[in-house]
Amino acid sequence: MQKIRLLILPLILLIAVLPFLLTENSLSTDITALLPADKWIAAHMDFLQNSQIGSISAISISSKKREEASKIPNFAAKFANLIKKDKMVKEVFFRISPQAMTDSVAFLCRRVPQILTAKDLKNIQKQIQPEGVKLLLKKHYDNLLRPGGLFQQKMVASDPLNLYRIILKRIQETGKDSGFRFILHDNGLWSEDGKHFLMLVYTDVSVTDAAGGERYLTMLESNLKRSLPADATFSYNIMSGHKHAIENRRLLQRDITVTLIAAAIGFFLLFTFFFKDWRAIFVFLIPILGMCCAIGLTWLFFTGPSAIILGLGATVIGIALDYGIHVFVSSKHSAKSGSSIKKLIRPLIFSALTTLGVFWAFFFSDTPGYHQLAFVSTCGIAVSLLLSLACLPLLLPRKSEKESEEKTRLLHYSFPSFSLPIAVKIVILWIFFILIAIASIFHIGFESDIRKMDGSGEKLKNEEAAFRHIWGSNSQAAVTVIRSDLESALECQDRIAKFAEQHNIENFQSLSDIWPSRKNRAERFNAWSEFWKSGNASILSARLKKSGEKYGFNDNAFDPFFKNLYNQDISDDFTKSPAFELFGRKFINRKDGKIRVTAFFADSKNNVETMKEFTEEIPNCDVISPGYFGNYISTKILNDALYIAIIALLLVFGLAWVCLKNPLETFFALAPVISSSLSIMPIYALCGWKINAIALVALIVVTGLAIDYGIFAVTAMKNRDKEFSKSAFTALTISMLSTLVGSGALLWASHPALNSVGKVISIGVFSGYFTAVLIVPAIWKLIRGKES
Repeated sequence: MQKIRLLILPLILLIAVLPFLLTENSLSTDITALLPADKWIAAHMDFLQNSQIGSISAISISSKKREEASKIPNFAAKFANLIKKDKMVKEVFFRISPQAMTDSVAFLCRRVPQILTAKDLKNIQKQIQPEGVKLLLKKHYDNLLRPGGLFQQKMVASDPLNLYRIILKRIQETGKDSGFRFILHDNGLWSEDGKHFLMLVYTDVSVTDAAGGERYLTMLESNLKRSLPADATFSYNIMSGHKHAIENRRLLQRDITVTLIAAAIGFFLLFTFFFKDWRAIFVFLIPILGMCCAIGLTWLFFTGPSAIILGLGATVIGIALDYGIHVFVSSKHSAKSGSSIKKLIRPLIFSALTTLGVFWAFFFSDTPGYHQLAFVSTCGIAVSLLLSLACLPLLLPRKSEKESEEKTRLLHYSFPSFSLPIAVKIVILWIFFILIAIASIFHIGFESDIRKMDGSGEKLKNEEAAFRHIWGSNSQAAVTVIRSDLESALECQDRIAKFAEQHNIENFQSLSDIWPSRKNRAERFNAWSEFWKSGNASILSARLKKSGEKYGFNDNAFDPFFKNLYNQDISDDFTKSPAFELFGRKFINRKDGKIRVTAFFADSKNNVETMKEFTEEIPNCDVISPGYFGNYISTKILNDALYIAIIALLLVFGLAWVCLKNPLETFFALAPVISSSLSIMPIYALCGWKINAIALVALIVVTGLAIDYGIFAVTAMKNRDKEFSKSAFTALTISMLSTLVGSGALLWASHPALNSVGKVISIGVFSGYFTAVLIVPAIWKLIRGKES
């Protein structure tokens, strides 16, 4: 007893201390750990997390009464002043200053020679023809005679060709289809009905950071409540990608809490009914200790282990639990504890190896997180197996400590022995079931859109629907360029804009329209200079003088235009200009020493495919398509899961063959794997459920459980040991029930991913168990009748 106490004490201390030691390190919560290593997927996630678009939260402040809406800008100003003090807020945009708009347009108009294209110069060539000049002067004359026309004299003198209209049109083009439908009124962004006011808040909090996003949104909501009156006239709606990360985390936490409580109650009742022995708690402690050690080892081999992956790896506890169950049940059934353990060593090692084969297949995946899953599962299973065989027998009662046989016997049953006719019927029914399962595969749909795995509730969906109803929801694709300096990024952007124009990319909006690269601006200015120096300047001057006499324009009325014809500074820094704040921020984003320049276009299949084909040859240039990302990522995950499944089956078959050293017995052992893999098909077909990528990964894990059942069933048939058959049957039954308790609890989960895992594991484990205890003995009788 003293030795047992000495063994228990460090065990408990290690379990208690290890989690606290692990909290000294930081876990990664980045969802990209679950995504395949793919250039396009990585580009989308980077854009979502680091671009200017991904950092925007749109806030709609509404008034039920139209006449009260005029008060909203004051509330918005109060709110903006409050949140600007918070470090999480980079900028708040809710009004456009008339002076800022005037200065921005003036800045660009003064640089017309750097912005106009060769196409624009051709239009100017037509405009300076005699009839064109007469028409221009007639319009100028009419405008100057109108009230307030005198204020336009300077503009007419410096821009007789109305070139500023080209700039204004470019500005309108770059601002259209921004994703919001609004009216600019009283320097603010208003809805068409005038009852809703729009604010944009920029933050550095990543859209996938659930914890940071919750703090950020809590701060916004608390300050909105402080800024708005307490009556029901005014309300607000926040549109932010952070909400999805927060909702998913909350739902997962709630589901996991509920399922853990349900599973704990189920395990307690299960072990109380079957074991009736306080020492059964050691069966639980061993896999927990094994996983703690595995998680600790993960820190040594992986930088910033994924919290999500370690959470998935914790499911291995259910598999590692089986080893302790086998040892405990065998010791209770056997009069000699040592001999019973010896009988278990071979099948336990074989089942552990084949189970590990399933997880080793994840090392071949393109998903980095799956490598961590394979590693932590391998360590957890290996440590649990070692502790179950080496330490658990020391904690169990010896023969002298055992109770009477009536109290210690867990189950009185063993693997059945069928007559030949019954065995034939059972095998025929099983084959018929397998054929039906195979046929039902063609009647099952695959859920290709991974966004449907989003656990956001109806409340969030309704809020987003209400926001879209007011402000619109134009889906835009984007093409991004990341460089170390702005100039090289703009040069690449010019190249993309030229390609978009040549290939008629719909609704293409680029900074190149209003501010090309310095190189491009220099070329355009040279073309402008050559155009006027080639004689067009003197021709226009003469025609203005001749046609201007009719309308009273003096000979030097347009001298300001000709004096500034070649007065340009190509070295301007656009990011320091007033125009950048209004027109450039949408396209340029600086973060971590890198410059990201983004252009936008209509998110159609033809546009996306055309642009992707072009940008594949440009370094650090990616196309982002919200409309096609969901299907693309699901296809990649599906292909990865199928690849893992094929390798897992090959490894399981190969390891089972090596362990059993007989191809026929290997087939017997794989029968539960076949059943568990195919059994979900007819059920999914009947219920109208769709298979998703997460369900496929869960199905791969189920095969690791099913092969354990098969190996123990074959070992029991082969050894023809009544005592071993009873203990193996009992252990498999308890293992199956304990697994069903955990997976069955997931059936009540609200999150689509957890619910999907619960369905697959419950169906797969149930069918794998009954195949092991019924079909395997029947097949054995049919093929090796004399031995059985």
